[in-house]
Amino acid sequence: MKVVQQMLGHKSAIMTLDLYGHLFPDRLDEVADRLDAAARAVVYPLCTRADIIPMSVS
Repeated sequence: MKVVQQMLGHKSAIMTLDLYGHLFPDRLDEVADRLDAAARAVVYPLCTRADIIPMSVS
């Protein structure tokens, strides 16, 4: 839900849920799974690219 919130520019995930949660009342688990898969499809390839230098964590 946080990814959708950020994509839509909402101030909070609660706002996103309030606006769109009613659209899929009995399928929220399926929606969450699909959003997770979409986020992984975008983020994971970026994390594994050799030309991207990971930031060190102090």
